[in-house]
Amino acid sequence: MNIRFCLLLLGVSLVASGCGGTPSISGTVQYEGTPVANGNITFTSVDGSGTPVASPIKDGKYNIEEATVGEKKVSISGYEIPEIPPGSTEPVETIDTVPYNAVGNMQTVEVKSGSQVMDFNLTAPAN
Repeated sequence: MNIRFCLLLLGVSLVASGCGGTPSISGTVQYEGTPVANGNITFTSVDGSGTPVASPIKDGKYNIEEATVGEKKVSISGYEIPEIPPGSTEPVETIDTVPYNAVGNMQTVEVKSGSQVMDFNLTAPAN
């Protein structure tokens, strides 16, 4: 009897731990219909609580394994890394490919428990 009860508790614990869980977010990022080749995406709590979570963007895709639940402001940057000539010792600056004020950047999203897909399609800022 005692072993059956322990097995039942173990089974309930395993099932309950699979419900909800730590949020993970993945998706795609495009600017003007083209995948962002290199960049970063950051999710920051709107109320200022907690630690921001970030991920590199590579070939238009990103993946964040451990986010937190709540309203988040999403900041997206894109950049191009110029080719460095062999033997060069000169510093190389990256080239921004997604303007900070692109339409769709700095939007607010709701992060929920569990796994979710969030795609971002940014466009050129209005003049």
